[in-house]
Amino acid sequence: MSGVVAPEYDSKPVAEKSNSSICITVQNINVDENKTAVCFSIKRDSPLSRLMCAYYDFKKIEIHRAEPIAFLYDGARIRPWHTSDELGIQDGDNVLSELLRMELMPF
Repeated sequence: MSGVVAPEYDSKPVAEKSNSSICITVQNINVDENKTAVCFSIKRDSPLSRLMCAYYDFKKIEIHRAEPIAFLYDGARIRPWHTSDELGIQDGDNVLSELLRMELMPF
């Protein structure tokens, strides 16, 4: 068969976006606390509860005794079941952490 050209394929494997890890920086925004920023590496498809637990470990806070901490991205609260892909969090983005005071919480 002359004149038939086989299609060329790129031989490089395509990396799965969902399997790659990204670095997310968590910044404390409370006025009365140390404003340290900590970088955590997490897979794009992992629930962000892993990042939250790692942050509690880093701050040496027992989760079951802790005052609630809100994690915010672009002003919206992050829930533990969210993933970075769902929220559009990119490598190097910042997440804010804020300690919620019990006296300020509505009942």
